[in-house]
Amino acid sequence: MDGLTLSQASSSAGSLPADVLATIMMEATVSQFKDTPFGHWDRVSSAANVCSHWRSVALSDSRLWAFIFADYYTPTWILELGASRSRGRALILHIQIHSTRFLSRRGSPPPAVPRFLQTVFGIMQNSPCASLAVDSEDACGSMAFMNHFPLTSFTTLMRFTCGLHEYPYSAGSGSIVLPGSLNSIIFIRNIFIVSFPATLVELSLEDVVDAPCAQLILLLQKCTRVIRLRLQGIYCQGRDGGPKVVLPALRELEVHIQVSPCALLEYIDAPFIRSLHLSVHNTSALLIFVRRTKEIVSRVAHLDLRVEGLQAAAFVSVLGECSSVRSIAAPRAVLAQVNCGPHIEAFPNDNLGIL
Repeated sequence: MDGLTLSQASSSAGSLPADVLATIMMEATVSQFKDTPFGHWDRVSSAANVCSHWRSVALSDSRLWAFIFADYYTPTWILELGASRSRGRALILHIQIHSTRFLSRRGSPPPAVPRFLQTVFGIMQNSPCASLAVDSEDACGSMAFMNHFPLTSFTTLMRFTCGLHEYPYSAGSGSIVLPGSLNSIIFIRNIFIVSFPATLVELSLEDVVDAPCAQLILLLQKCTRVIRLRLQGIYCQGRDGGPKVVLPALRELEVHIQVSPCALLEYIDAPFIRSLHLSVHNTSALLIFVRRTKEIVSRVAHLDLRVEGLQAAAFVSVLGECSSVRSIAAPRAVLAQVNCGPHIEAFPNDNLGIL
């Protein structure tokens, strides 16, 4: 430890100001709180055992207790403890609904799905909740969540991550009622066509595979106030031709492409877009994306380009389509080979990696 003894290190750590120490604990524990029901609080407890000062900070800082992971096997007292020690701070709640196959492999009989959800809901309904994520592994759990966990009860909910598995796209229509406070929603693996509140400004679609393109377009048509749109791992079916979806409020688009660009991108018209963050795993997919979305690319003022193995020739080709760009982030090696011009400010993004 560069000459610093363990006792000196412990003494130095023990003398850290409470706010600094609490921030360190947040970074060390909260960033991975979703791995197991006990994982986050195990790390908080470990930090509390370092010394009396650390224990005081760990037990008193409400931010550390506002992150709650709940599954079938989470004891009620754990949920109550988190809700209590959060001291009115808005909760970050993650619900894991295991599949019947997973539960049968565990051997021990779990509580019934409705009862589990009702227990979590009963504990949380009197606490403000800022963010809710639900991850259901089969259709049974998805239906149970919709029937026994009314989202409208969370009047402070601002962010909802919807990871409902194996649920038909068409069957989701009108099944979820969203609270009017919501400003961000993330759909993972499945989408639901619902009435979105006027407050919604951020939409993210992740790993939605084999969804009908018409359904995705219908979803976007109901989100015309969205300012930020994020697409990752989207592969849709059908839809050749037809009018585009106009998103007049959209200012920022983030796209992650692993194989080839999704056809959905061809049906998005963003007349006032300002920023495009593009993460692509090969140059061929990059050039296809630019060819299919020329209107969007030509309008952006800032382009963040992260492409594995990006060559100067491909970068020049992309730059030629960016008639309105004023700042661009790209690999340092590429920027060294290409003159972006006097009106474009260039930034290297090598240390950031793929988005």
